[in-house]
Amino acid sequence: MKNTKSLSNLHTKKIHPSLPWLGEQSKGSLKMLEDKVTWRYFWKMVRLFRALLPAPDGLPVRIRITNDVPDERMADTSHHSKQYLIRLKKDLSIRSPELAFTLLAHEWAHVLTWGVEHEHGDEWGLELARCWRLLSGEFFLGGKSNED
Repeated sequence: MKNTKSLSNLHTKKIHPSLPWLGEQSKGSLKMLEDKVTWRYFWKMVRLFRALLPAPDGLPVRIRITNDVPDERMADTSHHSKQYLIRLKKDLSIRSPELAFTLLAHEWAHVLTWGVEHEHGDEWGLELARCWRLLSGEFFLGGKSNED
């Protein structure tokens, strides 16, 4: 097993450079990049998700950061006749951009498993893992990692 105690180890170096919390490191803590840069990377990740993990039925996936998400949710996904819509709660996303990245992966997994019997079942879990691997930089074309 690889040593995972240090932030400078191999695992950390493999994490996708688009993730906002991988900016400047000091004294073992990770600092957020400036908000403008963070959101540019967020939308870059959305484009990667669209290109590498498209909806199985070919419909486009739209992302909205909005106040229209119900109070009891942080995000939601809906299926419409011509698109999927992922909505992320605006106040949470602005306060915690790293949460927006995590919610993107969670909701995108719902797009990939739309219509399965168990909303957070095994199929969804496998797709969430694929989404996380893309987000973390461990997912490459063909579903192989650079360690395979």
